[in-house]
Amino acid sequence: MIINGSELIARLETGFTEKLEEFRTRQPMNEIREFGNQIRELGRSYHADSLNHYGEELVNATNDFDINKILNLIGAFPQMIAQIRKRI
Repeated sequence: MIINGSELIARLETGFTEKLEEFRTRQPMNEIREFGNQIRELGRSYHADSLNHYGEELVNATNDFDINKILNLIGAFPQMIAQIRKRI
């Protein structure tokens, strides 16, 4: 069960969403990998398994240099926030 869901949503919608918008136009692999690790850590901290999984997927796509998957994951971020919002 997600803990402190409102706080988690607020964190995701501020700095993380802004950073993700930058990645839509350019994909600096190290920054995206770090972003994925931060998302994964948030998932662990707030017990949000889907967020943890998303972060892992993003890190793996970055490690594989899979630009298409990275862009798909970036595009899916708003839906992931919406899914978390429904569960809190």
